[in-house]
Amino acid sequence: MGFEAQIINTDIVTQVYDQLRKAIFSNSVFKVGEKINIDKLSLDWKISKTPIREALKALEKENVVKHIPRKGFFVSVLEVDEMRDLSDLREALEIHALRKGFETIDRKRMKKFVSDFRKAHDVMVKTGAVEPYLEVDDEFHFYIIQSSNNKKMAAVYETMKNSLKLLRFRDTLVFEADMGKTLPEHEEIIQAILDGDKSKAVETLCKHLSNVENRLYSK
Repeated sequence: MGFEAQIINTDIVTQVYDQLRKAIFSNSVFKVGEKINIDKLSLDWKISKTPIREALKALEKENVVKHIPRKGFFVSVLEVDEMRDLSDLREALEIHALRKGFETIDRKRMKKFVSDFRKAHDVMVKTGAVEPYLEVDDEFHFYIIQSSNNKKMAAVYETMKNSLKLLRFRDTLVFEADMGKTLPEHEEIIQAILDGDKSKAVETLCKHLSNVENRLYSK
C-alpha cells in the first residue's frame, strides 16, 4: 500500500520558528493581535509558505499565536478573563514557592539579578529594546519557582511561560510609557530576600504581582 508524506526541511522550520518568536516577543515586527502575513514573509525571506505555516503551527501550540479558520494566524491576545486567571495562578505559585524555598535562595544570585535588571533597564531606556528586560524578568520569576524544589510546580509554570511572557510584555510596554515602575519593585523584593526578611519578601512580591495586574487592566 502506498504512503504519501510531506517532507519538510526541519532546519528551515526551526529557523523560521526562532525568527517569528523573536519578532513577536521583541515587538519589532508584529504587534499583539496583528495578523501574520504569510505571503509577505514568503516573499521577504525568499522561502516557500510551507515552513512558515509549520513554524506558526508550533507557535500556536505554545499559545503565542492563534489560528482563526479562513482568516489566518494572529499574534495571541489575552482576554480580560484569561489575564485574571493567569494572574491568579501565577501569584499562587510564586508566593507559595517563595515561602517554601526562601531559606534556599542563593543570595549571590539575587545580587546578580539586581545588576542584570539595571543593565537591561538601561538598554530598554536607551534603545527601546524590551527583550533583554523580559529575559531577566523571566529568569528571576522562574528562579523563585525553582527555589521551592517542586518539580511539578515548575512544570506547571513552564506550561504558562509563553502566556506569562505575553502578559509581562504587555506590562513592560506600560512600564516604558510610565518611565519605569517594575525595576524598583524587583529591587525591593530582592532587597528583602538579601535582608533575610521573609515576610517583607512575600509582601513585596504580592504587591509587585498586584501592580502588574492593575497596570494591565488600566491599559
